[in-house]
Amino acid sequence: LRLLGRRQPYGILKLEISGELAEGEEAQRLLGFVRRPADDYFSLIALMRWARDDPQLKAVLIRCEDLRVSWARLQGLRRSIERLRF
Repeated sequence: LRLLGRRQPYGILKLEISGELAEGEEAQRLLGFVRRPADDYFSLIALMRWARDDPQLKAVLIRCEDLRVSWARLQGLRRSIERLRF
């Protein structure tokens, strides 16, 4: 998940979704260091809910490539995208 930015004059939210989406805020160990995954499913769903409720937002541009998620998560993403309709 990569938030590309929000252009103020146009009210556009751009999202890039790719790869695996972690379950939540679980910590992962890498060479003894704990790091939090940058992409997690629940943060993406919350971001879409925020976008749906933001009165200044006019459009959401979603770019999805090489998404490796379960069928259930895919359906959850689809429902969240459907709710974004303005």
